[in-house]
Amino acid sequence: MWNEVYENGHQKLARKFELDGFKSALDFVMKIAEVAEAQKHHPDILIEYNVVTIKSWTHDTGAVSERDKKLTSALNEVAKDILS
Repeated sequence: MWNEVYENGHQKLARKFELDGFKSALDFVMKIAEVAEAQKHHPDILIEYNVVTIKSWTHDTGAVSERDKKLTSALNEVAKDILS
C-alpha cells in the first residue's frame, strides 16, 4: 500500500517492498527502472539489503500528480508479479 508522506515540504507517495534477499531487491529495482524510464518519471529508490523503499513525487510541483499515480499503479503490477 502506498502512503502519503511529507518530507522537506513536499508531498510524496511512498511504499516499502520486502523481498527474499539482496539479489531479489536488485532485480526488483531493475524492473522498476524499466517502467520508470518508459514513463520518463523517476522515483527515489532506496535499497536496504532486502527492503526497497520507493518515493514518487513530481519535482515541478513539489507534490503528488497524476504522473505519480500512474507510475505507482504500474509499479504495483511489477510487485504483484515478483512478490506473488
